[in-house]
Amino acid sequence: MFNPLIPYSLAPKAELLNAINVPGKWCKWMYFYDLNIQPRKFKNVNYKSMSYIIRLNPFCNNNDIKNNWLLRWKGVYSLVQKINSIYR
Repeated sequence: MFNPLIPYSLAPKAELLNAINVPGKWCKWMYFYDLNIQPRKFKNVNYKSMSYIIRLNPFCNNNDIKNNWLLRWKGVYSLVQKINSIYR
């Protein structure tokens, strides 16, 4: 149900929660950085909250809401480099 047009780190989970009308601060995170993607809105959706999410502290002074997306991409890039070095 994730929107396949929204790349990783541009809030695909937030867009899905917003699309099914789950209230929360993610409703303000609909920035798709000139990708010409419109947030979806489903009608008559029933959902049930069955758990909660705990975000882990990265223990990194550079990690904040302004540069989190960049740090995620750097993390993905670093992981791919490590995987490539193992299987070469």
